Amino acid sequence: MDTTYDNLQEAYRKNDESMFRLSYFMSFLGFIFGTLIEWRGIKQLLQRNVNPSWLLLLVAIALTFFSFIPSVVWGEWYGGINPFYIDMFLFPERNLVLTVLSGILVIRSLTYDRTK
Repeated sequence: MDTTYDNLQEAYRKNDESMFRLSYFMSFLGFIFGTLIEWRGIKQLLQRNVNPSWLLLLVAIALTFFSFIPSVVWGEWYGGINPFYIDMFLFPERNLVLTVLSGILVIRSLTYDRTK
């Protein structure tokens, strides 16, 4: 992940087309890391113990969708006018944290315990 991040920063500096591929790959790695944090939930899913929370799943899917959009695209869409809710997507580091969070939320939404 460090090498991919360094390559991504270099692609941003050069304005290279590979920045999109690297950004998607970083997001994918972050999502996988987030799902692995919830290893107990993965264990429950493998045992076919699925108990979805549909509202949490909807939020998790929306966050996953938005966090996979590269930060360069957010910058192109909003230019210099950045509301606070868009500003969190403009930096690759924050975008990666949101991607990890979305991976955690997807697993938690599929193994939701209603007794807690």
